[in-house]
Amino acid sequence: MKTNYHTHTYRCKHAVGSDERYVKAALDGGFDELGFSEHCPLPYKSGFRSPYRMDLFLLEDYLESVRELKARYADKIEIRVGFECEYFPEYMDWIRDMLEETQADYAFFGNHNFPDDEVCDFFGHCVSTPEMLGLYLESALKGMETPHYSFMAHPDLFMRAYPEFDSHCEKASRKICEKAARLGLPLEYNISGSYHEGGGEGFPHPKFWQIAADCGCVCIIGCDAHDSRRLCGPRAAELYSAALAHIKKLGLKRIDRPRFLR
Repeated sequence: MKTNYHTHTYRCKHAVGSDERYVKAALDGGFDELGFSEHCPLPYKSGFRSPYRMDLFLLEDYLESVRELKARYADKIEIRVGFECEYFPEYMDWIRDMLEETQADYAFFGNHNFPDDEVCDFFGHCVSTPEMLGLYLESALKGMETPHYSFMAHPDLFMRAYPEFDSHCEKASRKICEKAARLGLPLEYNISGSYHEGGGEGFPHPKFWQIAADCGCVCIIGCDAHDSRRLCGPRAAELYSAALAHIKKLGLKRIDRPRFLR
């Protein structure tokens, strides 16, 4: 099957296009299933509005829109509604309750900031030193233990800003992969990094994924679509095919679907 469970919407403030455009692009791209996974809104006590995630007042609109598309396109493609969530200690209970109350299909762990995005810059911008890599690793290892997260997104995100894959990266990667294998938590082979945005070597990083293979990890491909063009067209098809080939070469076990909450 050709699937993608990492799809954003304009509500996160850094994606473009209508929700239906993503569905049509997925159909054009030959996808069998599409999961929407907007950045999880949070009830910031300070009134902070994150520039990187959906505002809480748009939550119902998001759910209604995706579920309406699910019904309308039921004979053409399977659509699921989920969330990309963080490990922010202050909000973990709220996230768990929200997932239950909204009856979301799934949620996964995206390690972007720690302890939250009010005080920490995006890891894809600031993890360029061993000290910041250590903060990324601390957050990753704790967040991976969250029982309702079905996989970890872009585990090698730190290579977006880190200048080279050095011994610190090797140690961090091994700790992440060893824990993922021990927990049975799939890691996302995120092809969005193949567009080479950022100042580091980029991701999916071959050295990270060799370690993942050595540790016996399981992977799932994700497009991390913030633009519908990431789901269709020659470039999108090329990157998806390259991901399949690399995963096969490494001998990594791949799953098509994440674990659903219900």
